[in-house]
Amino acid sequence: MGNVNSFITEIIGIEKPWKVESVTFDGVDTVDIELGYIRSLRPKAPGCPECGSEETSYYDMVDKTWRHTDMCDQICFIHGKVPRIRCKACGKVSRVKAPWAADTINNYTDSFEAKVVRLSKAMPVTDVCKEMRLDDSTVWTILDRHVDACMSRQDLSEVHTYYVDEKAIRKGHVYLSSFLDQDHNVIYVGKDNTIETVTGFRVHLESHRGSPLNIKHISMDMGAGYISGAKLNFPNAKVTFDRFHVAEHATEAVNDVRKREYARLVDEQEKGMLKGQRYLFLKNYKNLDEEGQTKVRSLVSSFPDLGVVYTFKESLRRAWEYERKYDAFLFLQRWIGEAKETGIPELLKLVGLVESHLDGILNWYESRISNGVMEGFNSVLQAFKGRARGYRSFERYRTMIYLRCSGLC
Repeated sequence: MGNVNSFITEIIGIEKPWKVESVTFDGVDTVDIELGYIRSLRPKAPGCPECGSEETSYYDMVDKTWRHTDMCDQICFIHGKVPRIRCKACGKVSRVKAPWAADTINNYTDSFEAKVVRLSKAMPVTDVCKEMRLDDSTVWTILDRHVDACMSRQDLSEVHTYYVDEKAIRKGHVYLSSFLDQDHNVIYVGKDNTIETVTGFRVHLESHRGSPLNIKHISMDMGAGYISGAKLNFPNAKVTFDRFHVAEHATEAVNDVRKREYARLVDEQEKGMLKGQRYLFLKNYKNLDEEGQTKVRSLVSSFPDLGVVYTFKESLRRAWEYERKYDAFLFLQRWIGEAKETGIPELLKLVGLVESHLDGILNWYESRISNGVMEGFNSVLQAFKGRARGYRSFERYRTMIYLRCSGLC
């Protein structure tokens, strides 16, 4: 038994004044480790966790049980006494933290909670519950506590650029916004996609040694909340509107024309030419195979408005291919003027968007940033959200994003 006690002492990290007195197995599924406490070896009473005073003394002993990681596939519990101290300054009585315990309040060892966190980074929480034989709320409590501790140490003093994008978390236009720094780590997750969301990020930045005056570049889409929030909270920043978002609006203009043309058709054969071709127009022409390019040429020749808008959509990409910002500006001025001359409603809507956001589009020539970073990040979010089959609340989704994507947890 002495050898078993020594083994347990070493692998769990039991230190004096505690000692392992016995290890028993109930014959079913539980291992119980009983600890003794040697009062004569106890150190000087620690400082008060409430007020920090060193004027403390030992008060009494209380029984405590901790769930430890499984031992030989059996549930393992550690039982022992823990001293409490009384503070002479504030009068509070506090429990002393055992070296192996996660904290003074909860009933798990540090290694047990560390395993829950480690598994949660690699598998859905439902699978972690099965592996660790825990209920759902307990796992989330452990994760929340771990993430809160990690994020409290966050230092944002060097942040000078941020990327932001929204993601729908459930039906009914319910969104969260993720903010990434210049190193592409998540630094903040906020509810919705409004001015208040961006203001919340500024408050978070300031509370973690960052400054809104340090922000020089922002990459975002053309959401009104993001734009207004940036102007209000980050006066020194230049906004770069995401080039992929601009291209998406251009593609939408093509699709809107396709739908209009389809709606006016009577001949079923002509309808058949346009039906189901939405994704054909999503791709860049040069990325299509020979069959796809042939089909596009046929469609744009048969439907003139569709051909015109598609041509302008394809040419808009040239705005990011110049060496100088001024040359890109001249190109966009010509593009806007020629597009207006067509009089096509869907194209005029796109022109209005480009014209009103021209400065932010051209800022790419200074910042060279885009929300392509966010596209990759959102695919990661979708992957673990899909494996988990969604999350019940914004708070749980946020916890998982910080856990897996902040670089701090």
